[in-house]
Amino acid sequence: MRHTRERAAEKLRYWYQATPAGIQDDWSEATSGAVIPEAALERFRTAHPEVSAKGARRVEQALLQWVRVEGRRPGAHELPSFAVEELWRSMRRDEGDWEVFCDSLGTELDAGLDELTHWVPDDDSEPMRATWSEAFDDEVPLTGYPTLFIVDGEVGIADPIVDLPDPDATPSPDTFDIYEPAKTDPGPVSGPPAWEADPPPAGVEAVVDRLAPPLPSLRSDGIGAVLRERRERRRRSLLDGWWVLTQNTTMPSGLAARFTEHFPEVEAGSVALIWDAFMQWLRIEGRKYPTRHAMPARSVDALLSMLRSDPRAWNDLREGWPVSLDYLFGHPRGVWSPGDDLEPLVATWSDAFCDEPPKSRTPLLFRVDAAVGIRNGCDYTGYCGSGPEDGSGDPGMGIF
Repeated sequence: MRHTRERAAEKLRYWYQATPAGIQDDWSEATSGAVIPEAALERFRTAHPEVSAKGARRVEQALLQWVRVEGRRPGAHELPSFAVEELWRSMRRDEGDWEVFCDSLGTELDAGLDELTHWVPDDDSEPMRATWSEAFDDEVPLTGYPTLFIVDGEVGIADPIVDLPDPDATPSPDTFDIYEPAKTDPGPVSGPPAWEADPPPAGVEAVVDRLAPPLPSLRSDGIGAVLRERRERRRRSLLDGWWVLTQNTTMPSGLAARFTEHFPEVEAGSVALIWDAFMQWLRIEGRKYPTRHAMPARSVDALLSMLRSDPRAWNDLREGWPVSLDYLFGHPRGVWSPGDDLEPLVATWSDAFCDEPPKSRTPLLFRVDAAVGIRNGCDYTGYCGSGPEDGSGDPGMGIF
């Protein structure tokens, strides 16, 4: 069976299952039935033609997250999204639309919500950190980055011109990791943010290649050693410099405890499997850069988000690498979801499958969520190649 990207693109049939995420309470129930009138959405799109219809729906999701976060703890937050403010103002311009929205919630909104629904750009404050933390808990593991903090970049809304008090101020590491301001130029009209690869630092490939163990030589080791090595290669991951690098990379202390604190349904011992899946992600990114991959595992995305938001743990991880690999993490992808471009997911499947032949018909990155039992994890099902549907009995490559 040919495991090529072209064959996978032709044959891949997938079924993606997800359940509602985040905190289940009165506010989640209220927003589940909320109605934002179409007229308000149209006014928003008229004011911002750079935002597509699909993007406007994404802004609608972010607005409802803001209502949930602020509703649970009124007055304790700041709004990180200009798009949410604009949609909110669009709805408030028409009293009838506003009444429809409030009636659909079935609960009373705090009187101070109008004042708080005002975009605060690049603010490293306690209320903004509270917004990050509570928005993260509201939806993880839907994404490693809360919707409120990434929606502007996703939908490509154009920023207003603002005068910051200190344009030369450098944000703290925590702020940089959790929030990236919306871009001033129009972004993509749908799907995840535009992805452009930065060139890797000079010499990365050479440094990593030198980590690879030498292969047996026919002249010095004999034909038997060469044949044994080729047979062994079928039963293991690709034994190259990236494999050696990840084998020598250890999980920062305290990360497992922090992860299980956020996800109590995941056993402490299972975090090691999520770490292994993250290492697989690092290997395929390093080998095929700048191939565009998609993140198929919510558990891995959440783990990476926790790493990036903890400067101490992130620096400990980076210091163990023989060369800077920051370029591999400069463009957070977010978890792949139905409706996104399929090609990056196919590339991820193909490269992850080749990373571990033939340990499993399903690569670790695609099965880890189900294996660890994380809430609302990604569940992939399908076939690539001939399968039971055509009577052959060969299930091909499954996505479960």
